[in-house]
Amino acid sequence: MSEEMEKRIKDIKEDIKKLKELKKLEKKYEKLKREKEEIEREIQRMMERQNKEKKKGIRGGMMLREVDCKEWQIVFVRTLQEYLYKKGFKNLIEIRYNKEGKLYTIKNKKLYIDTEKVEGRPFEIDGEKNIKEFCKVLSEFHGASEGFVPPQGLR
Repeated sequence: MSEEMEKRIKDIKEDIKKLKELKKLEKKYEKLKREKEEIEREIQRMMERQNKEKKKGIRGGMMLREVDCKEWQIVFVRTLQEYLYKKGFKNLIEIRYNKEGKLYTIKNKKLYIDTEKVEGRPFEIDGEKNIKEFCKVLSEFHGASEGFVPPQGLR
């Protein structure tokens, strides 16, 4: 076989290798695209559910709360809340999307979140009944959070 022929064969093999790598990248891209679309659909469903609840008066209204944390922590908590909600654990105060579809608002270098308005006083562990209730809810929380994997890119 001539040198020229061997070079052509080598070039063809390299091209085939590059095409295989390109196909793998295309599959990864399509998978990421589907995941992004699913996340966008889930956000839309949750926003629609929030709007329905507001219209039906299920929740007690909304309130803006100042929070002392980082933006990524708010995203982390909301992601965990969505996971817990899907697993049936609903004993939490949800962070809601604001009118712009974001989880937080920045005003004067301070972070604010929208949550449902909760009436009552803070929970206190001051008796056997409260301790048992606290332990029950904590156990349910841990059971529902099992298997949670934080989204990539969050600290």
